[in-house]
Amino acid sequence: AQTPLDENSEGLLALDSLQAVAGLKIAIVRGNVGREALADGLRARGADVRYLEVYRRQSASPQTAQGLQAFAKDGGVIVLTSGEALSQLCAIVPRGLRRQVVLVTAGPRIGGFAQAEFPRVVIAAGADEDKLFAATQRALRSVR
Repeated sequence: AQTPLDENSEGLLALDSLQAVAGLKIAIVRGNVGREALADGLRARGADVRYLEVYRRQSASPQTAQGLQAFAKDGGVIVLTSGEALSQLCAIVPRGLRRQVVLVTAGPRIGGFAQAEFPRVVIAAGADEDKLFAATQRALRSVR
């Protein structure tokens, strides 16, 4: 079976099985906010795409924001699996504290965005747990 080159919307759109989808009904399970690339690509190929929103993304609570700021001051590793999580982190962690932490990202797309905001980023080879775990181990070695 073919697997996506990238574990993201673009990788899914590259799959042979998603090339001829005209007339098919496709549901994308996601949160209330997300990228439109997969839906747009499938619609451009003639699919009827609908979202099933099964969770809600929301801003961090004041307590979570304080906890993240304290964590950043002490240094450590933060794992990010979405651009939304990176946006939230950027809103919470002041620029002066960003050099204290190492970010692990679930692939090069998020990694590129993270590198523009944080000086220390480890990019996982993919979003599956083994690849994220390996990248987190590399990041932890860099903070010791």
